[in-house]
Amino acid sequence: MVSCLDKTVSQHTPQIRLSYFILSGGDTLNVAMDTTTGVYATDTFFVGDTLRFAFAGLTLSNNLKGVDIKWDSTALNLTFGPWNDIAGILLPESDTLACHLLFPEGYNYIAFPVTCIAKKESASLLGLTLSSDSEFSPAKLEILCNVADTVQ
Repeated sequence: MVSCLDKTVSQHTPQIRLSYFILSGGDTLNVAMDTTTGVYATDTFFVGDTLRFAFAGLTLSNNLKGVDIKWDSTALNLTFGPWNDIAGILLPESDTLACHLLFPEGYNYIAFPVTCIAKKESASLLGLTLSSDSEFSPAKLEILCNVADTVQ
């Protein structure tokens, strides 16, 4: 194989992958796509619940440029990481607390755990963006997190 010597330009759509959404009690939270809007939606979970999942981004033969996760911090408390393993490679403009990660050339994969604690009743959007140097970039995925105040 001489793929490392290939000088052709490849253009691939970045891929966002998420693991199962696991609640604090060990139950799996269902997530389904609304085919009319293209937005995923969670089943209802409740204030105080902790939700965990893994984020993975793959840019194939293109360079990973950035990862951005946006959320309503009044409704959801999100934490990411640990960043110790990648802190040395992120560009200085990155903001790990806000999950705005920027990468130098040469990387095409990132994966990390995400923890989400429901703070208040809401239907909040969780926006995930993965960008690369591909002409088909970025990849975006939105999840509507449905949080209720109490079990009825």
